[in-house]
Amino acid sequence: KFGGGGRGLSPDLTNRAAPPSGRVKGWCPGALAPMMSGDGLLVRLRLSGGVMSLELAERIAQLAQRFGNGALNLSGRGNLQLRGVSDAAYPELIAALSDLNLLDSNEKTEAVRNVLISPTTGLDQTAFQDVRPIGAALEAEITANPRFWQLPPKFSFIIEDGGAFPLDSVAADIRFVAVNTSEFGLQLGNTSGFFGIWKTRDVVPVAVRVVGLFLDSSLSVPLRHMQDLIARTSTAHICSFLGCELHATVEPNPVQKQALFGQNMDFYGLGVAFGFLRAAQLEALVSAARNLAARELRLTPWRALLLVRQKADRSADASADHDMLAGLVHAGFITDPNDPRLASAACVGQPDCASASVAAPKDALVLAGLTPELVHVSGCAKGCAHPKPAAFTFVGRNGLYDLVENGKADGVPVLTGLLPGDLTRALGARIAKAELERSLAL
Repeated sequence: KFGGGGRGLSPDLTNRAAPPSGRVKGWCPGALAPMMSGDGLLVRLRLSGGVMSLELAERIAQLAQRFGNGALNLSGRGNLQLRGVSDAAYPELIAALSDLNLLDSNEKTEAVRNVLISPTTGLDQTAFQDVRPIGAALEAEITANPRFWQLPPKFSFIIEDGGAFPLDSVAADIRFVAVNTSEFGLQLGNTSGFFGIWKTRDVVPVAVRVVGLFLDSSLSVPLRHMQDLIARTSTAHICSFLGCELHATVEPNPVQKQALFGQNMDFYGLGVAFGFLRAAQLEALVSAARNLAARELRLTPWRALLLVRQKADRSADASADHDMLAGLVHAGFITDPNDPRLASAACVGQPDCASASVAAPKDALVLAGLTPELVHVSGCAKGCAHPKPAAFTFVGRNGLYDLVENGKADGVPVLTGLLPGDLTRALGARIAKAELERSLAL
């Protein structure tokens, strides 16, 4: 077995002749509970720690080509999705994933094993702690403790190492942030402040206590997220329950996210435009990694992959590095931190998504670089590619676009009924209008 995500117990694959939930739409899919999209079943792999050995990455690329349409997605929570899997191919794919130890023991465990850790942990010299063991311990608790299985499917956990690449742009219900070499601050929902400062050894037990409070509070009125609990009770009530005090959060001192891309001390950061990856690209990356004697690949929530180098190879030949990066750029990866595609977001669009009526990625490429602010092109009002507000969001509707400014895809548009060929002109006009308003306000 290649490892990388196994949960220890093998799932029951008997009588699994068709996807158990494959015809249901609109939730976060998994491997055991795929989602039907416009191009077939969407199968999401939750890889522990976001880590893939080179052998595992190669096998996943092969499975994407054999059982899907060869398309892969990097999700906004650092997961990897296989697209275009048919109902007929699904049972064989599941059997292959089981052989690779990539399946949870059941759908309930899979649905709630939403643990994201700092992707650069163990590589970032500015970080306080290597949080990989804590992430593994929390996943083990989620797998073994049926209490966790009662959580809503989108309930999520984040463990940050306190380094240069914080995960503050990614939402979480329960978040632990390293504040020194032996302690973590606890954040709940989007509340500012830490609900106590806890020893490293207490992270998993505290998570268990918070989950218990959340589930007990959900008995009378169902809750979806920690913020719902906070709104119903108070921060004081939660602090009393945990026996802690509310502390001010430690302001992160991050480097620019662009520093992630290109060559770093222990890794290469490789952007993937809109998170869309072909199996052939992943195979090319594995080949390049082997040529450099790299040890693993890591997924990130920033639509990027990290190629992790061997410690002994920090002084690798500069010309070899340059040639490798040039080859990966040719294969479609992004190494330039100023590439305009890094300031754009787009879903798969029509025809790959049944909810979309526009070719979102194609239109997003045309708009890339027109403004340094985030431009989001969404195939529909769900806004899957970027659930948060963006400076400019173009939303597909009946083959045309609406434009929402400083809002989410389901916001009130300032322009409606735009043809795809009108987007560049419309965005340029709105940028000019905003600049004029700013100049008049000075």
